[in-house]
Amino acid sequence: MPNCMYIRQSDRARHRRAAARAERSTKGPYLYSNNGYVLLSLVVERATGTTLAAYSKTRIFEPLGMGDTQYRK
Repeated sequence: MPNCMYIRQSDRARHRRAAARAERSTKGPYLYSNNGYVLLSLVVERATGTTLAAYSKTRIFEPLGMGDTQYRK
């Protein structure tokens, strides 16, 4: 089975072209936003009763052996 983290050069080039098209179509530079993460944290907190950081640690990072990974406070 191929490594899921490996990205082929052709995929990278395709992504760069798509990003360039998207930037041209918005008539301005792309601005990064954390709004998706804010919304995700609210949904996770409401659904589980715990913070996104705590939920991610116990349900994602620890099972994957990612003990040094965390959200910044």
